[in-house]
Amino acid sequence: QIDDRSTAIQSTAVLDINEINLLPFVDEIYPWTNDYTKQFNVKHKPHNYQLEIIRHAVNSTNTIVCLRTGAGKTYIAALLIKYHYVKKMKQSKHFLALFFVPRKAIRQQQAIALKQATNLHVEICGDEQVVQNCVVHNDIIVLTPQKICK
Repeated sequence: QIDDRSTAIQSTAVLDINEINLLPFVDEIYPWTNDYTKQFNVKHKPHNYQLEIIRHAVNSTNTIVCLRTGAGKTYIAALLIKYHYVKKMKQSKHFLALFFVPRKAIRQQQAIALKQATNLHVEICGDEQVVQNCVVHNDIIVLTPQKICK
């Protein structure tokens, strides 16, 4: 369980990186099926509008997502993080994502959502922690932009 003291969430599922086909992220001719959702080890199959945004983000340089509250922006981000995680692991490269939140109050909420969606190692970088210490054994660090400025 994540708390504000930045306890890491540990992954329990085993993901065979070499068996993962990333083409459903790239092109709609490769369908995202329920079996693919299980293979990719994520929470649920994304909605069609989420897949459209994800594919655009994968095929573009930059993407800004503007959706109403509760429409799945965090899930879109989580799937994109997992996509880049798998891509880096297939290349035997280290992976780290920094997930910025605007306020300390939502760090835990977002960290839990990311963990549940991706099953990766997630940690909140709390007020008293040094960012470099959070990086060592985690895939995703949740923090405020002010943490980097300090």
